Amino acid sequence: MSDQEKEARRWAVVVLAAGYGSRLHKDIIADDSGQFIHLLGQPKALLPVGGKPLLDHWIHRFKETDGLVDLSRVYIVTNALMYPKFVKWANGVDGFATENVINDETKTYEGRLGAVGDLKLVIEKKRKEIDGFDIIVVAGDTLFLSDFELTSFLERLPEKKCGCVYYKLSDPSEVSKRGIVEVEESSGLVIKLLEKPLHNQTTSRFACPAFYALRSRVVLKHIRSFGSQIGASSDYNGEEDDKEHKSKAPPGTNPHADSIGGMMGWLVKEKKIQLRGAPLIGRFDIADLAQWKETLTHFSMVIILLMLEAMVDI
Repeated sequence: MSDQEKEARRWAVVVLAAGYGSRLHKDIIADDSGQFIHLLGQPKALLPVGGKPLLDHWIHRFKETDGLVDLSRVYIVTNALMYPKFVKWANGVDGFATENVINDETKTYEGRLGAVGDLKLVIEKKRKEIDGFDIIVVAGDTLFLSDFELTSFLERLPEKKCGCVYYKLSDPSEVSKRGIVEVEESSGLVIKLLEKPLHNQTTSRFACPAFYALRSRVVLKHIRSFGSQIGASSDYNGEEDDKEHKSKAPPGTNPHADSIGGMMGWLVKEKKIQLRGAPLIGRFDIADLAQWKETLTHFSMVIILLMLEAMVDI
């Protein structure tokens, strides 16, 4: 890709890291060994993985894009409790401005803005800086396996189309816990995106993590004005879904309206966007202590393999 083409397709990034890690922290407290107590109160995006904070893995991927991602426009949105920890992290990252850590001012899980609210907050606060930029949105507690190559993903994404990734679930019971996509095989276009659907709502087993490449026109035209209209128009079965997902949402509204997956599903259904999916082998989603341990195991094995390869080369 030429320098002119890169300049025409610049990407900013919003990392969603305003969660409170309730499940993880409960697991740490309940763990009898006490060996993880030092992680109590640590944001999931800053948990150590492979010898460095999880977020550092994403920063490394952004740097590898050879200018496709503008590192001065990588934003981390978090809550008031975790904000000082992210500022401290930012001070240790070469070239990362602390003003790119955005405090959503919430202090409790009950008072949270939700992922969509946090995304809209960044878009409004950094409106001038991101004007004309396409935007990558990624959850701060997610990592992909080594088959994912960000530069290739961005370069292959057709003009005017948004992008996502998906992988096949090995356990069908996970369908109701994930965002699920139905993909047209010939084009790779997402036909439907369902956030934590009931098992009778789809036969697809393709899970879609919170990673989206959004065109600037979509951000300006649809996301900034996105709101209560999702309630009646999304794939939601009212009281039945309330019971299944234990939601407090009023009947007839979407319990996932504050999730990125819920928003993207609405945009796809209402044909506001064309969303192209790219397959992955898998991903890590650190929701609890067990999943963090699984992530650690994988990355430890990767480091050992890299060391062995280096020894062979010598």
